[in-house]
Amino acid sequence: MKILLDVTRDLCDRHREPLRERWPEGAESAMLLLFDAFCQDERTIAMAPKCEHGDANPEALPNLILECSPICCYLGDDVTSEIMAESLLPHPGPRLTAMLERQKRGLGEE
Repeated sequence: MKILLDVTRDLCDRHREPLRERWPEGAESAMLLLFDAFCQDERTIAMAPKCEHGDANPEALPNLILECSPICCYLGDDVTSEIMAESLLPHPGPRLTAMLERQKRGLGEE
């Protein structure tokens, strides 16, 4: 499954402002963290069509992203501000570290 994130669609001008001075630095991290926060959001989970096992169907995510874009505004100022600040750090911050740990567990790595 391919999910296309677009920095001009999924991140509004106001929330993209912290990235402007050092563009494109931080943009990739910001988009990954916004996508992760979107997927973890209880509203997203509740909206997503369920697969046969009752879990949210990941194949529904591309359409949900389009419905909820810009993702930054959907998530709100507090979450987005944290993500934007972390995306400009010179090292992985807490959100990115947690996301990578979840991925490792999901792949069966320890």
